[in-house]
Amino acid sequence: MDNFKTISDPHICTLCALRGKTCCTLVPGNEELCFPLSEAEQALIADWAGDSAGLFEDMPNSPAFRDSLDYLFPEDRPRLRELFPKGGRHLRLNTTPAGDCRLLGPQGCRLPREKRPWYCRIFPFWVRWGEVMVIPSGTCLGVRKAPTKEATLELYAMTDAEVLEIFAALRRTWGLGEASWFLKTGEKGKKT
Repeated sequence: MDNFKTISDPHICTLCALRGKTCCTLVPGNEELCFPLSEAEQALIADWAGDSAGLFEDMPNSPAFRDSLDYLFPEDRPRLRELFPKGGRHLRLNTTPAGDCRLLGPQGCRLPREKRPWYCRIFPFWVRWGEVMVIPSGTCLGVRKAPTKEATLELYAMTDAEVLEIFAALRRTWGLGEASWFLKTGEKGKKT
């Protein structure tokens, strides 16, 4: 792992990583709530790393994991049950015993942005019923610094339309398809 080149993001995520704990660190014991990786995301990471040994962790589709996905994708519960069946398994990014993502370096994520999992690209934003929102996070420097969604978007050099595009890509990659609300949005993310 130590042979990975450090990628320095020219924005708030690098500042956050230089200060300490980031969104790339979880509380040990909460590993089952980590986002799953699609096969396409795994392939991108493995292609970049060359050797992906130790980067992924095989996890059961626990009741808590399945409930968290139901919460995040309320209109997709039946499809989520097919994709992540009871008794099934999924892969997620591996973490250290302290809870840090194995890809977290001293200046942030070592993966180039275009190789990161969709969830990592969209954070600290999420989409509920077609509306972009900021995820409340005590560890995210950007969320702590920016008083509004608009200010947070500016810190991350993103727009509502870009967040919606990333969210749509995450859905497609996981096999959820287009959300009903997304089919009704225009090019800039505004409802038509």
